[in-house]
Amino acid sequence: MEDNKFIKNLVSDLKPVQVFKLEMSHYLKVLGVGAFSLLAGLALSGLRGDLAIIIRTPQFIIETILIIALAISSAVAALRLSVPGSSTKPTFITVGIAAGAWLLTLIVILVTDRNFIASRGLTCSTQVILGGVLPAVLIFKIASRGAPLKRQLIGWIAVLSGGAFGALNAHLSCSLSDPLHVLFWHLTPVLIVSALGVFIGKHFLRKL
Repeated sequence: MEDNKFIKNLVSDLKPVQVFKLEMSHYLKVLGVGAFSLLAGLALSGLRGDLAIIIRTPQFIIETILIIALAISSAVAALRLSVPGSSTKPTFITVGIAAGAWLLTLIVILVTDRNFIASRGLTCSTQVILGGVLPAVLIFKIASRGAPLKRQLIGWIAVLSGGAFGALNAHLSCSLSDPLHVLFWHLTPVLIVSALGVFIGKHFLRKL
């Protein structure tokens, strides 16, 4: 009798498991926070002075498209990874293409056009890092509501997305388009902080 009573008490304490389901609103929230972070950063740093001219050049257009594609596809991939069984292959292909094409574009310009000047860009790197904090935190927050089995991968890809949003800030405010400058002060910080995301995802994702 006591065993039956104990079992009944256990059953009465059980609560239904809420299955997390990704909604379009989750993606829109990340996009909205990314846009807010971008606008806030540009309000502080200002747009580059030659934007009206540089915006017509193929290099600027291509880089802008690739950075946006990297930010969005990485965010989608991170969120989908938090729901086991979700299809992530297409988004990871997009992430690889966007990141690889951005790097390849800079290398090609670097090799073919040697008329560039080495410059410092600590301010740009700061913009990249700070501009990616809010989007990355939101992605972590949403992903933690699911079943983040691949926490290290989610951490890496989430911070990669945040870094890309930050890189877009630097891209629109920095007046230097030299490939060496962009490679070291815009792209490299994205790669460095995304590597840090592996550690963050492993140790903190479930605690958010």
